[in-house]
Parts: sequence; structure tokens; C-alpha cells
Amino acid sequence: MIWLAAGLLGGILLYLTGFGKAWGEGLWEKAMTGLLVLLLLSIGIQLGLYPDLKDALSRLGLWSLVLAVGGAGGAFLAGFLYPLRRENGVEKVDLPKGEASSRKIWVLAALAVGAVILGTGVGLGAASLGMDLSLLAEGGTRLFLVFLLVLIGRQMASQGKDVWQRARAEGWHWLFRPFLGAAGTLLGAWGAALIFAIPLPWALGSAAGFGWYSFTGVVLTQLGGPEAGILGFLGNLFREVLTVILVPFLVALLPEEGRWRAVLPGGATTMDTTLPLYAAATDAPTASFALVHGAVLSLLAPLLVPFFFGWGG
Repeated sequence: MIWLAAGLLGGILLYLTGFGKAWGEGLWEKAMTGLLVLLLLSIGIQLGLYPDLKDALSRLGLWSLVLAVGGAGGAFLAGFLYPLRRENGVEKVDLPKGEASSRKIWVLAALAVGAVILGTGVGLGAASLGMDLSLLAEGGTRLFLVFLLVLIGRQMASQGKDVWQRARAEGWHWLFRPFLGAAGTLLGAWGAALIFAIPLPWALGSAAGFGWYSFTGVVLTQLGGPEAGILGFLGNLFREVLTVILVPFLVALLPEEGRWRAVLPGGATTMDTTLPLYAAATDAPTASFALVHGAVLSLLAPLLVPFFFGWGG
């Protein structure tokens, strides 16, 4: 999809040209959060206007949960196909830690869910009054997504140097592991789709978001309608929540040289929202791998979500 690539490229150029450099990262982060809320609000409106909403939600809730478990579980198990090895020394990773970081994850999740619920209520109210907001919601979704992609591209570019340096210092095996986890995610989702009779394009398209719920939900809404979009949103949101809950337990159970396997269930989120969690719960090499892992999957998601949604059909 050309508009996806154009948005990300625009964000990269925005960073390289130095535009808004004096604004500070905090302002850019707030802008991303605001756009995310607007995006999910517009998705919620589309969902509220959907005629078979009640039946759709009863199915999508279960499907979302099993896809989250299947994707995260498949990624984790795939890590055992790779032999253990001692990590080289990596300098201390300077990342935010503690309660504030964990609170931020839950606040973002609450904002996302709240925006969808509010939008759904607006859509239901408009439908009951005979108002057709579908064109407005669809246009808003597309516009907000392009702007959000620009900011995401800028964020990727700002972290690119650190990601590259860490990957180069640790060797090619750090770049292979994210692909192994991605394959495990897709296989896990495929198995879940077969067992629970989930449409394969929806299952694979959702899983290919690797936990990036805002992006996946919006793209699948554009490609397959509100039901596909809400599955992509919820399935990846549940995966992030599972990551937050399970990572401390996985780290405690794994040997030191195998802690990197606890990163794989986190998917694309390990570059940003769950990165502080890994910094707090693991060591410097594992946290550094989390940054690289999330960056690789964040680059793959815009390509794989539309590809697998179409290929699965």
C-alpha cells in the first residue's frame, strides 16, 4: 500500500531535515498519543454504525484472545529452535524504569480502549437518530492514519542510530531472532485460526501486526471493514497486555543466556511501550535486543499486515 510507505518515508525525511527539533521528544510523543486516540475514535464510530455489532463483538472477543495467545505463544516457542549462546558484553541501557513505565503502558491501553468505546457509542447514537457518519469516520480514519504514520516514521528514524549500533556490536544473530519470532507468531495464529474457525486473512493480517494494535486495527479496517479492524485492534492489544503480565515470570524461568526468548512474545512493542519493562526485568544485553527486535518487527508490520491479509484470502 503506497500511502503506508509514503507516510513512513515522510516521517523519516521529517527527522532527517531537522524539522521541529527544538520541540522536544515529549511534544512529539503527545502528538502521537492524540492522533492515536482520534484514530481509534473514528474506528469506534465505524463499528457503532455496523448493523450486526452485537453478534460481531461476541465472536471477535474470543477470536482476539486466542490470536493473542497463539501469536505470543508461537513466537516464544519458536525461540527454542535457536541454540543458546553467551551474549557479549553490552554497555548499560539507559531507559526509564519502575512504576512510571508500567503505568504508562496501562494508561495508553486505557486511552485506546476508551476511545473505541466512546466512538462506538457515538456511532450507535448516530445510527439511532438516522445520521450517516460513515463517510466522515472513514475519511477521518484515513487522514489520521497518514499523520500518525509520519510521526511513527520520525520516531523510527530518531532511534535508528542506536538500533544499528547495537545490532552491529552484537552480530547477525540478533537480526535473525526477530524473524524467527515473526514466523512463530504467524504459525501460532494460523493454528488458532484452524481450531477456532477464524477467517485466515483476518487471523494472519492481525498477527502480522506483532502487537502494534493502533496500526493494525486501522489498516485492517481500511482493508476489510470494521470487524476485521476491531479484531486487529483487540488481538494486538491483548498481546501487549499478555506481555506485560508474563514477562517477569518468563525471565525468572529462563536461564541467563536464554532471557532473550522472553522478548519474542512482545513483538513490535519491545521497541517502545514495553521496552522499559524489559530494561527493568532483565539485563543490558536483553534490553538492547528488545530494542532491535521491536525495530525490526515495526519495519515488517506495514509490509506484512496488508500482504498476509490479501494472501490469506
